[in-house]
Amino acid sequence: MKKKLAAALLSAAAVTAFTVGTATSADAATGCTKNTSGTYKGAYTCGAWGTSIQLHDHPGSGGVLGTVNATGGKFPWVLCKVKGQTVSYGGYTNNWWIDTAALPDWKFSGVYVSAIFLTQSANEPAGLPLCY
Repeated sequence: MKKKLAAALLSAAAVTAFTVGTATSADAATGCTKNTSGTYKGAYTCGAWGTSIQLHDHPGSGGVLGTVNATGGKFPWVLCKVKGQTVSYGGYTNNWWIDTAALPDWKFSGVYVSAIFLTQSANEPAGLPLCY
């Protein structure tokens, strides 16, 4: 299912005009919410912060593919969460990572981002399914 969703999201990323869609009742600033309609239905949007955030090919500090900025205080089109290598940044430490799909303004897809950059206070990203 993850590959199917990722493929659909990759195709949709080529569309210049898109609709993010509505989310469930949870607040994106405190967790992740599922997009219930629009082009990226089925993916999640998470409140996020930061610039020049490293993108990794696995949930750990190696394999850096590039960098990205949080878009409007969010990571849109997130697929799931997974435990990985414990990393520290800016006084924060976390071992949770989020798996992302292709984003219209990101050059990469299917990459991992440390959950340190999510705005929620808990280490484990709330509102996201586990990756399989």
